Amino acid sequence: MTSISKEIAYGTHPLQRIKFFHYSPANTQCLVFVHGGAWRDPTNTYDDFKQLAQHLQSQIPNFNFIGVNYRLSPEVKHPEHLMDLGAALSFLSTSYNMSNCVLLGHSVGATLLMQLVNYNKIIELAGVTVPAPLAVKISGMVFVDGIYDMVDLIEEYGSSYEEFVDNAFTNADGYINASQMTWKCKDNFDAKFKILVVQSLEDELLSLRQTKRFVEYLKNQKVIYKLDTGDWGRHEEVYRREELAQTVRKYLESL
Repeated sequence: MTSISKEIAYGTHPLQRIKFFHYSPANTQCLVFVHGGAWRDPTNTYDDFKQLAQHLQSQIPNFNFIGVNYRLSPEVKHPEHLMDLGAALSFLSTSYNMSNCVLLGHSVGATLLMQLVNYNKIIELAGVTVPAPLAVKISGMVFVDGIYDMVDLIEEYGSSYEEFVDNAFTNADGYINASQMTWKCKDNFDAKFKILVVQSLEDELLSLRQTKRFVEYLKNQKVIYKLDTGDWGRHEEVYRREELAQTVRKYLESL
């Protein structure tokens, strides 16, 4: 079985790139990593997940492990980050026959995953024409120390967090409509798969408040989910921890 590790472009911008940590044409499933960084931090990239991919590859060799980079703010605003992720997934489906994917997102990477569930509606609410339907089947999602409700995030943390949210959206209506938890429509959270929600209790940047609100929302939406918490390091440490790898491995094996 052939295995490769490489980086390729899915668009013309230097940040529109995909990294294959492990790829074999024989594998029919893939885990796609989506990094955080407040929509703007260039130090957060798909390489955040190098160690996690290595942990998982040794235990689940029948999965391809792939990271996605996307354009950052202030150069682009919502929904461009989301549309980049959609373009990357469609590229993987059409160019590499990876039409069955599990996604893992950290911090605002988790925000993008949440938005991806109602991809068309989130983009339409931003006043943008949907470029093309998603050409991929999503069979699972892992949310790691995520941001799910920008209004509540600003209420909890104040001006320093409001600054980076404002940097990524054109106005307050933009981020209100960018989350199913606050948007101004009646559509349901359209997840047809089991969700894993993870939170490190040692995260110094995000308390449990966001995660608690998200799982309560999932419960109200009758979405099947599992919540795992633990002492898994600070905000930029959790995605490197072996404990997370073991939690994700068990989740993947349960699908």
